[in-house]
Amino acid sequence: MADAVFRHGSVEAYLDYTPAAGNIAAGQVVVLGGNTGLGTGIAHLDIPNGTAGALAIGGGVYDVTMLTNIAPYTTVYWDDTNNKVVTTSTLPKFGYLLEGNTGANTVVECLHEPGQNRT
Repeated sequence: MADAVFRHGSVEAYLDYTPAAGNIAAGQVVVLGGNTGLGTGIAHLDIPNGTAGALAIGGGVYDVTMLTNIAPYTTVYWDDTNNKVVTTSTLPKFGYLLEGNTGANTVVECLHEPGQNRT
């Protein structure tokens, strides 16, 4: 499965993005600016290395996988090592869980609202 699979809703903003170190696959979550930067972007289409493309940077509901059991409506962050959402607020923000309490490594719906970390 891709990191994030678009389900429904409206993406409110896109960011022009050119990968400098490898291809970006559709559904891949990209960390923008490290742990205290813009948060996360999501590719809706493949973006070849060195070619401009677009990342969704806010809005829309995506299927993502929880690393551990997380309660619904919790703010979640992107664990780029495991490619899953977590509650560790020092990581880049992903958005808000719309489902949860279904166990670790479960696919759930999440509103993508990365914004800037407020920690």
